[in-house]
Amino acid sequence: KQWYQRRVRGQKYDVNHAAAEARQCTDLLSQAQYHVARARKLDDEHRAIRQQQEKAKQELETKRKEEEDAKKKEEEERHQAILVQREVYRERAKNILIFTEQPNPPKASKGR
Repeated sequence: KQWYQRRVRGQKYDVNHAAAEARQCTDLLSQAQYHVARARKLDDEHRAIRQQQEKAKQELETKRKEEEDAKKKEEEERHQAILVQREVYRERAKNILIFTEQPNPPKASKGR
């Protein structure tokens, strides 16, 4: 503002100087548009990369959870199979003990 007051005060309006300033403003505006477009493009790229990383992270988490669930299910099935085998073994052992504990049948009397 001070420059303008010193230069312009008492002088006529300089068309050439005004045109030069207008060109400079136009150049600055076009540069600003370029920088804004470039910044938006970079922001969009970074956003896309973050979305891809988040998607990959979610897929990995889902896969890990599915593997964990499958492992738990397999462990439960194995545990149930062991319980069934144990029960079968207990029944067999019980039947063997019952069979061997029966009293000896009475001998037939020798009556002639």
